[in-house]
Amino acid sequence: MIHRVLITVLLLLMELNLGYSMNNAHWQKIGQGIFDSEILCLAVHPDNKTIYAGTAEGIYKSLNQGKDFSSVFQTFGSDRGVNFLYINPLEPNAVYAATNSGLFLSKDHGEHWQGVFNPTEPRARQCLSVAVNEQTIYVGTLDGLFIKEANESLWHKRKELSSNVPVTFITHDSQYFYFATPTELWRIDKLGQTYQKVFTMSSREMNVVTENTDSPDDIEMFAKQIKFVTMSPVQDGFLYLATTKGIFYSDSHGDHWKSLAADSLPFEEVTSLLAMNPTEILVGTTKGLFHFADGTWKQLYQGLTTNQVNYLASDNEGNLYLAADGEVFLMTDEETLANHVSVDYADIERKFVGEPTIGQTQAMAVDYAEVHPDKIKSWRRRAERKAIFPTVSVGLDRSASEFFHWDTGGNPDTLLKGKDFLEWDVSVSWNLGELIWNNDQTSIDSRSKLMVELREDVLDQVTRLYFERRRLQAQLLSAAETADPRFDQQMRVAELTALIDAFTGGEFSRQLRKQ
Repeated sequence: MIHRVLITVLLLLMELNLGYSMNNAHWQKIGQGIFDSEILCLAVHPDNKTIYAGTAEGIYKSLNQGKDFSSVFQTFGSDRGVNFLYINPLEPNAVYAATNSGLFLSKDHGEHWQGVFNPTEPRARQCLSVAVNEQTIYVGTLDGLFIKEANESLWHKRKELSSNVPVTFITHDSQYFYFATPTELWRIDKLGQTYQKVFTMSSREMNVVTENTDSPDDIEMFAKQIKFVTMSPVQDGFLYLATTKGIFYSDSHGDHWKSLAADSLPFEEVTSLLAMNPTEILVGTTKGLFHFADGTWKQLYQGLTTNQVNYLASDNEGNLYLAADGEVFLMTDEETLANHVSVDYADIERKFVGEPTIGQTQAMAVDYAEVHPDKIKSWRRRAERKAIFPTVSVGLDRSASEFFHWDTGGNPDTLLKGKDFLEWDVSVSWNLGELIWNNDQTSIDSRSKLMVELREDVLDQVTRLYFERRRLQAQLLSAAETADPRFDQQMRVAELTALIDAFTGGEFSRQLRKQ
């Protein structure tokens, strides 16, 4: 009885700790000492101080909650990169690293590493996920699921899952281990060792209770690929699935599923999902970070200098960590950083009249990246004029035969060689059908689509950096005092307005000025 009470109290405390006040949430950049350009995953030790970061080149370790990192492992070979880090909860000193060149293990807090799974088959060598059940090790690879039982030296490939498909995620609760492929979720009973499929992309097999859908036919619109799988930290058997068509959850170990209303989320771009408690989650995407609570979604952006979210993690005290390209962020409560002062965004803007405006900055970025819309327009004009100009062809032909003849002059018995015979011609033609349709337009349309996507990425990134810089400038001007929420809302409106202008060529602001 006492044991159950202690567990209940612990779960309540965890829920309170993880219930971050997102209204004042602010991401603070940490992670000094990481020099790799891409941070792919994070793992937090139960001591809440030690953090491991997996990158495209190796592993870094921090002993002070991510403030400073040092390199502890470098991957090797042509296929490099750390895809997943796992700390054994029953043996916290043991850290597993699933890499593109095999599975590695450190038994001494990351100080020394040894290879424990390095098959010769290239697809099996690319490890994507790992988990441990007592002494049994499960490894998800590009070639399926491999298991090494306790007291055994050989690895065995499990055939129960769909043959030769990647096992991208592995997680577990008190009763089951869960294995995700690109299209299915399986579970295995820790006692009975029986495999069962609990989620699939096929609507005919998927046991889903849909919320916010109009008819059963809407199920056909759901997930086509599983993007991320995670467990609730405070409720056993509570799973979340992020897919390309929606986010699903189950509070019954995967027996029954429901869907979250998330029409505005970029499902195709989901990279990470973190369950804070059964009613609150964070979703990381390549388009930004999103928070779900009380049935509503909100984008979190304060303090982030990038939209690219690679991984989300938390510790036992409720601290939240975010991995991006070359950067690690820690979530803090802005209320604790400074006192409120009344600051108006227009007043801040007047202090920086000598600096380039956001419009000028966007124009510089577009010009530097060579993605201006006029480039495509110029291609189209040239393609349209192509039919006006003729195709000119010039030909020149030299006779290859030898022309010999008898001299008709004073030496009639002499055989003479004649001069070379040359022919030439010029032809001019028009394809009048190109006045109606030019085949070059198809190529231009394809290039235009790629250029628009690149320009959107450039403008989105430079706009975020510009306003994050301005936000820090405002804090410095107010002597490290943060402005009241109204100031941040004003800046957010200005930022969103600038983004809309970036996508409309400034027409949005021009229409606003007419009102």
